[in-house]
Amino acid sequence: MIEIATKYRFKKAHNYELTECKNMIVNTKTGRLVKITEKKRSFGAYINGKFIPLSKFNENIELIKQETLNTECNRILKEIASHENTNNFTDFSFFL
Repeated sequence: MIEIATKYRFKKAHNYELTECKNMIVNTKTGRLVKITEKKRSFGAYINGKFIPLSKFNENIELIKQETLNTECNRILKEIASHENTNNFTDFSFFL
């Protein structure tokens, strides 16, 4: 699976995220890229089955908060630390 750094997400559909340059839309549940399509002479994408034109994207997206990202990273680190006690691993520097 390819990892793509995303910076924005849709307000009403948090599993759809956009890259920093807003050129790619990723469905984080399936890991697939969302195609830009044309409908009635306007270009856009289907987000949760609803067509959103490119001209309305800025109204419908929000910046992914850094606290959310930090919380997720902390959760992963705690999970790794809990496995340290059970599997006798001593060095996790390769994860960082």
